[in-house]
Amino acid sequence: FFCCHSMDDATLVPPVFESSLSKSFIWYTVALALLVSVVVWSLAVVLISSSEKNMAAGLPSRLYFRQLLAGEHVATTPKAQQDGILFHIARQMVNYMYVVGDAQTKQAVVVDACWDVDSVMRIAQKDGMTVTSAVATHYHFDHIGGALPKKMGVPIELNIPGFKELNENYELPL
Repeated sequence: FFCCHSMDDATLVPPVFESSLSKSFIWYTVALALLVSVVVWSLAVVLISSSEKNMAAGLPSRLYFRQLLAGEHVATTPKAQQDGILFHIARQMVNYMYVVGDAQTKQAVVVDACWDVDSVMRIAQKDGMTVTSAVATHYHFDHIGGALPKKMGVPIELNIPGFKELNENYELPL
């Protein structure tokens, strides 16, 4: 179901379609990923400006924004030997994940949550937030999970927890 990352052309494609994908589909995917990124960041800018205006007026901010770094905030305490290898790679990848939401309604979305989705969800819950969905800025293995590419040089097959686990374990719409 999930994909492998091709280091040659910097795209993420499902292995089933790898040989038959057209360049137009790849460009469409890249354009869609860029659009999602722009929308997420635009929303963050609007929420931050709104929050700053509210704070200047003495009103409470409604923005909840939590930035999580793999290897620092999540993917830190391995439960098994495979997790230790995976978390070591996560630290090297320097991936950020975000939980963005409304502090008043306590609803949030996770952005690019992978490597250690249970910790991402636990942090949001500890902060009193209910995660209602997940979004990705783009579809690389280090942002949505899936199989670690063989080109990374790891001698064993590793699966990075991500969107699949968010959907299966937490029933989040993606």
